[in-house]
Amino acid sequence: MTKTVDFQGVILMLKQLEELISMTTCVPALTDQAFSGNTTGEALEFKLFALKQYSVIVDRIFMKGYKRLFDLITARLNFSNNTSWDFRTIVINMNHNTPTREEGRLRASISAYKSGMISNETAIRESGLEIDASEELVRLKREKGEEYEYYKEQGA
Repeated sequence: MTKTVDFQGVILMLKQLEELISMTTCVPALTDQAFSGNTTGEALEFKLFALKQYSVIVDRIFMKGYKRLFDLITARLNFSNNTSWDFRTIVINMNHNTPTREEGRLRASISAYKSGMISNETAIRESGLEIDASEELVRLKREKGEEYEYYKEQGA
């Protein structure tokens, strides 16, 4: 006895099953050909929106855990070293490894700063540049002071 198998039907059924699984679990089908040509990452942002909503919940859980951990560490350090560190001054950033339009973030933060909506430090922090905003502002003030002293000595 032999049985003939329709391989095209099996492949079609597997593709449909994969789509149903990804739809019900809110995990995007990353093999979709409609999004493969876009290199800016915007289409991927839309595709990953549902998954991002779940990651916000996970981020909240991690943030709560990290804050509790830092609370315990600073309490122990304060007790043993007789210091008064506050764990609430620690800034925790959760960055996701998804492609973004960095020049768009930079332009948006510059325009928000120029319009007076945000401060200089917030603009640096929101620009997406991997620098410490407060240290960069101190450097800028020092450089401007050095330029002022230089031009003052030149008599300009």
